[in-house]
Amino acid sequence: MNELINLLYKIKERPGMYIGCKSLTSLADFVNGYLLAKHEDGINIEFFDGFNKWIAEKYSIKSTHDWSRIISFYYLSPESAFDKFYEHLEEFLEEN
Repeated sequence: MNELINLLYKIKERPGMYIGCKSLTSLADFVNGYLLAKHEDGINIEFFDGFNKWIAEKYSIKSTHDWSRIISFYYLSPESAFDKFYEHLEEFLEEN
């Protein structure tokens, strides 16, 4: 998981280099691809399962939407949703 967290912070610093632009949708697509590649290598990273549940509880959402859709719903621009993700990530990591 530390590898994933380190990668997320690299993306935060230089989103254009990793995902093309500062966008939560682009970040979510990148993360999903990363998790799929790890899964295909026999490595299961369950971090986003816990994060997804935490986000749903934080926003009082009782649905099957994933973390990126929940955050994006509340923020008008892809950039502000991207920034909010990292605020939530910090909070989640401090609590867990």
